[in-house]
Amino acid sequence: MDRLHNSYGIETMPYNNNPSMAVSRSQSWCGLSTSHFKMPACTELITSLSNSSKNDIFGFYFTSNGLLHGELHNLMGGMWSCAYDLQVCTQISGCELT
Repeated sequence: MDRLHNSYGIETMPYNNNPSMAVSRSQSWCGLSTSHFKMPACTELITSLSNSSKNDIFGFYFTSNGLLHGELHNLMGGMWSCAYDLQVCTQISGCELT
């Protein structure tokens, strides 16, 4: 397996072990509904800009990647076939994820 193919030989990121050749989406994230996720807005952009010095492009990149970019994957793509159903875990006290 290389950096651009998964174990099925599909050109994608190696951690995306989906055997489908089609783009896949889900409205849940390991069992949790994505309806409570929100699209990044101006507030997140302002936070990214204010947390980085004006000459620090790497600081901006790392801050904005989590606040702006990362949430979009959760919101639009979802995640399924997880080892744990997080909806069930949130309803059980003491659910331990290992």
